[in-house]
Amino acid sequence: MSKDRRRQESVYGGVKKMGEDHIYMGALQRVSVAIIEIGIFFGVCAGLSGSLDFVLDSNSPFNLLFVSSAVFIILGKYIAEPFFTSPMGSISNSIAALLIIFSIQDKASFILYWPLLVFFALIFFSSLVVLLLNNSSRFERLKMVLLTISTRFGRSSALYSGIYLLGSVSLLHARPFALTIMLVLWAIAVCTPMIENIVGALFSLREKTLLVQTRV
Repeated sequence: MSKDRRRQESVYGGVKKMGEDHIYMGALQRVSVAIIEIGIFFGVCAGLSGSLDFVLDSNSPFNLLFVSSAVFIILGKYIAEPFFTSPMGSISNSIAALLIIFSIQDKASFILYWPLLVFFALIFFSSLVVLLLNNSSRFERLKMVLLTISTRFGRSSALYSGIYLLGSVSLLHARPFALTIMLVLWAIAVCTPMIENIVGALFSLREKTLLVQTRV
């Protein structure tokens, strides 16, 4: 079997290694962490916006930031992305990203709106072509190029980070305190396992307590 073919099979049928830590979390633990993180984003957005109207107000900058963070957490970190396979995962991620960016009302003030839209569309069509050509022995080089694009850039952390970070800078540049809070919050959610560790410690403590109780 050729090296390229083995690589294709490992990507089509394999689970992403980046999220293996999330896979080993129990289903209840993953859902608990997701709910807590979404709740934190919701609370911060509500506090900074001054009301809960941002939930239904598509013109509010916090609507975009909350939706993109919630989708990232649900489709990304804990529910779907731990079992990410390319190109199917990239297709679902790019479709969700396109729906979010299409919903932006003030496109003129959104930094790099059109390049971001083209980028998401490129991920979608690259993944779709790879999927359609999966069983074909032709266009091997083209498939590998498109597969690389799909695999490297089709993950939720890449797509939704683009929307969130550019949206934060575009919509909150006149509110430096709010901008700083939202960027720090995203950095904590994406780059650190802080919430996971806290929830993991609580679940571990609960298991130890139950174990002690069964021995008594």
